[in-house]
Order: sequence, then structure tokens, then C-alpha cells
Amino acid sequence: MGIKELRASTGLSQKGFSEAFQIPVRTLQQWEQGKSSPAPYVLAMMEKLAPAMAADAPGEKDPYFVPEKSRWKVCIPDPFPNCERVYPLQQRKVRQLLDALRGNDAVKSVTIFGSSVTQRCRQDSDLDVYLELADGDGEVKIAFDFPCDLWTNRTADERLKREIEQKGVRVYG
Repeated sequence: MGIKELRASTGLSQKGFSEAFQIPVRTLQQWEQGKSSPAPYVLAMMEKLAPAMAADAPGEKDPYFVPEKSRWKVCIPDPFPNCERVYPLQQRKVRQLLDALRGNDAVKSVTIFGSSVTQRCRQDSDLDVYLELADGDGEVKIAFDFPCDLWTNRTADERLKREIEQKGVRVYG
């Protein structure tokens, strides 16, 4: 398979492909035009990584997009719904959050979003949480020993709600 066919199989533009593989766009263009070619081992490496690039193709527009099928190893003994869709570094934190919210009738659903549901999650990433609260005066008072950004249907604007609906992972409700 040539470099042009390989790029086409990922669904990425030249710019997206060059960014994903960290090669200059001009070099990629020269490879595709046959003016030069990558070393055989480079092409072999790209062929092995192409499926991952194809799965992340929309990511060139949005760095936090994760395909629906993304799954990670469950690393906690008591998993919650969709635990495999939350990055392993954040699973313990989500479990603590759900345990703290257990029995709170004001909470209708809990959705995790942001880097916590992507490959870009790091040890120091905060936990982005969206709580859908029931109508009324119910409150949620919680505190944790980790950074957490908490949004509710009362505090998030429509743009954020759409993003959470499209990319978030519901873990309760």
C-alpha cells in the first residue's frame, strides 16, 4: 500500500495525517506525488498505526473526540456503568464521586466528559463532571481530594450541554 492510499484509509486530510504522524505537510505531499518516499520501516510503522488514526479521524477537528467504540481496561474492583469508556486513571475518582452521590435524590444522571474519556488524559487531569439535577431546590454538596470541574443543567450553557451530550459518557442515570 502506498502512502496516499494509507492516508486515504484513515480519512484524514494531509494536514491531519501530517500532524498525527508528526511529519511536515510538504514532506507528505512529496511522498504522495512520488517525488520522494519514506523509508520502508517508516511506511511499515504507519501501516500498523493507521487503524488507530482512522478511529481518531474526526480528532483533527476536535482533539477530545473519542469514538463510541473506544474501550479501556477496567482497573477498579467495583466498576460502574460504562466504566470501560472512562480512562483508567480516572476510574477510581469516578467511583468515589458516584459513592458520594449515592442516595441523593436531587441527582438524575452523572456524565463524565473532557480529557477523562480520551487518550489525552494524564495523571494530573481534572475530572469533568456534568450532573443533571431534578427540578426543585435539591442541592449537591461534595468535596474530593482531586481536581474536579462540576457542571449541572443549571450552570452549563447550551453549547456545553450539546458537547457533553455528543462526547460525554453517562455513568449514572
